[in-house]
Amino acid sequence: MVSDQLRNDVWLEWWDAARLSRYYSALGDRFVRFDRLLMLLILACGTASATYLLDLLPAWLQPLLGLVLAALAIWMMIANFATKAAVAHGIARECVDLEDRWKSLMETIDSADADPDATLSADTVREQMASLQKRMNFVTDPAAQAGITDHSRLNERKADEARIALENSYAL
Repeated sequence: MVSDQLRNDVWLEWWDAARLSRYYSALGDRFVRFDRLLMLLILACGTASATYLLDLLPAWLQPLLGLVLAALAIWMMIANFATKAAVAHGIARECVDLEDRWKSLMETIDSADADPDATLSADTVREQMASLQKRMNFVTDPAAQAGITDHSRLNERKADEARIALENSYAL
């Protein structure tokens, strides 16, 4: 039989995987939106700058649009939202798999508790937990390498969503 503390530890790690899958998916979506917005702004400024050649814009606005265009292009190159989006979505996919693995471990614990003849040991659970935690670290490491910083409000919203989803699925 597995202790309540160990069961709680598995639950918390399962919740963490659920949170991360939702967080990185939403973060990837946000980066895609930023990338598209920047492209649209660059297109708009580029078009407006082209009209500069036709003298359709006031003289004071012409150099300003050129500066805005240059700033947006530099921001797009530095921020690299497309790469960050790809990395975040990749992490999210991996975290969905980890979420399933944590769920499976919790189901194993539950079925062992329900079966008096079960021989699931706390050491076995701890070994599986360590393996899953190591995998989680490996999966999320590319975020730092891609320059993805923490977005705490988004993280908190996704943590609440994950908790509700897990509580609902666990209640079934």
